[in-house]
Amino acid sequence: MKIVQRIRNVLTITCQDVNFLSASNIEVYVKQDGFFASYVPTVLDATSVSVTIPLADAKRLNDRHTVKIQFALTNTNGDPMASNVLELTVREFLKEAGYGT
Repeated sequence: MKIVQRIRNVLTITCQDVNFLSASNIEVYVKQDGFFASYVPTVLDATSVSVTIPLADAKRLNDRHTVKIQFALTNTNGDPMASNVLELTVREFLKEAGYGT
């Protein structure tokens, strides 16, 4: 018998100023010097989305630099929108994404 456990690393983003249920083309961006990733999140409710951060991506982050996180979407009027950039330490980011303690 073989048992494989996969760690699920989910980052939840909440924003009171957006209705994710009526938005389209939602993307979450993670950026650091020499690293950029774009993820398509799962809409949880009107104010929250979740995104899985792959372990391979988490391992590429340099803990000497901060991580910048932003989301973008298209609103119900068809206008593109982007959030402010949130900057976290790698430790904070990985803890939120489920990798840290």
